[in-house]
Amino acid sequence: MSKTFGVDVVRDAASAGQIDFGENKVQEAQAKRAATGDLKIVWHLIGHLQSNKAKKAAAEFDVIHSIDSADLVKKLDAAAAAAGRGLTLLAQADLAGEATKHGAG
Repeated sequence: MSKTFGVDVVRDAASAGQIDFGENKVQEAQAKRAATGDLKIVWHLIGHLQSNKAKKAAAEFDVIHSIDSADLVKKLDAAAAAAGRGLTLLAQADLAGEATKHGAG
């Protein structure tokens, strides 16, 4: 995971062979991705994604974790298609039924 770490740490880790990096904020990933565009990195979005950020997320990430609705899948699919990219999506299931948790029921 690269959240809370700067670009220099990401570059060092990539130089040491790490490929996968995770962020939980779209804005932070945009800056890091722009600064590491010359590296072969697979960017993961971890945590809850609000549907209003689907377009930006589809442009910045390769793998999006915690998909919790069919509506979000549709928005991400359309945004990825418009950007000419493919995405890997991982669904989050709500098994506990807790109101404070995210996930598809």
